[in-house]
Amino acid sequence: MRLIAIILIMGCGITANATVIRKNSIRWIISGETAVGQYVTGDYYAVCPKGCTITAITPEPSDKNGTMLNPVPDGTQGYSSRGKGYNSSLNKGLHLPLSVNANDILISTTARTPDSNKSVIHEAAILTIVGTEPPVHSFRPGYCDINVSGWTESNLNHNRLQKLAPIADTPHISETYEKVARPWIDHQTGWSGRLIHPAYNMPDYGAHISNIVGEIALQLNLNYSYEQKRKALIGLVQIGIDLYSILSAGSSGWYNNGGHSQGRKLPILFAGLILNNRKMLAIGKKSGDYILRGSPGNPPSDYIHFGEDDQTFYVTQSDVDITNSSSWNPDKRNNEPAPYTSAMIGMPEWGIRHASNPERSNASWLAIYRRCCTGASFISNALAARLMCLQNKWNHDALFDYAERYITITQGKAYSSYSVPDEEAGWGVSAFTRKMWDKYSQSFKSDTNCSIK
Repeated sequence: MRLIAIILIMGCGITANATVIRKNSIRWIISGETAVGQYVTGDYYAVCPKGCTITAITPEPSDKNGTMLNPVPDGTQGYSSRGKGYNSSLNKGLHLPLSVNANDILISTTARTPDSNKSVIHEAAILTIVGTEPPVHSFRPGYCDINVSGWTESNLNHNRLQKLAPIADTPHISETYEKVARPWIDHQTGWSGRLIHPAYNMPDYGAHISNIVGEIALQLNLNYSYEQKRKALIGLVQIGIDLYSILSAGSSGWYNNGGHSQGRKLPILFAGLILNNRKMLAIGKKSGDYILRGSPGNPPSDYIHFGEDDQTFYVTQSDVDITNSSSWNPDKRNNEPAPYTSAMIGMPEWGIRHASNPERSNASWLAIYRRCCTGASFISNALAARLMCLQNKWNHDALFDYAERYITITQGKAYSSYSVPDEEAGWGVSAFTRKMWDKYSQSFKSDTNCSIK
């Protein structure tokens, strides 16, 4: 839809013949008459073939109501001085009027009073500057790389999804949509990224991000009509586009670190599958088992990090040797750590920073972050990938086998013949994920006989 929004009043940074674009509580004022419209996601674009000028943004810009132009995933941000890596020169709201050109992307934010170490941002909205009006029902370009673009709703191949019978405790699909209805700002990929995750838009913590994308992907594989699942499908695909744009812009991904970094790989593969995009579907070639081209602690220079991949592995003789040597340096905050033994070789396992620091891994089931913040959030992602025949594309069987080990143990059952110290139930998954796993996980155990039914 194309429209022209013009106002003829003065004050509050607004001059005659100004164009006003408002998204929830955020408003951009553009000098002169400018055509504007919305992507299929509801995010706005402004058509400025010769460039245009942003004269005002509300709420009033400050070091806590920041705006970034063409964000780069390098660890810095211009949204809030209360976040990590703040650089005032990146806060373009402090430097109005601002000249922008076609293919520029603005992200504006509003402040939130933080509690503990959670987000300092309440809301974020995106304005994309384009040279020509995009096709109707277009997806918004990825916010870190304008070239990650070109898709419309007509490109969605929803027939790549299963049409499985719902189970008890399935959340209502309309409630699901709200969780992915707004942009997820995730270009600060370290642990401090949670501080700039807008609370109104998205969860702040990786474990919660992982739970949401996994459960939405599971729901989208149920036998809802297209109209019923349309909004949630569009929302999850847009998140995948945005996350892929972060990688395309040069990021090496979301490094293993407690429960901060999982839940980003599935949306990219999901979007790649539904959009039939080979580049998105190929991210597994440089992540997961690609680390074996090097080794834990010495991954290839072009390795892409995803938390759930970095933290899952099969125990090898090297792990036994490291954890029985003077170089072993486990995190001792939760319990007395336990080294690996030769009897554990081949066991699917978790390590807090295994891809980068294998000497930190610890065989004890009580190892900090194992039960509270990681394992449970892997389950829905692993199952969703299996349902969509994406396990081979994922390229990391250790994740899928560890997910099976984790959910088996949390249900009070023995897992194979492996025995580890302090093994007991950990944090469980939601009733919906557990029942989906119980009903469908064994039917989609591998991609060998996987098909969309």
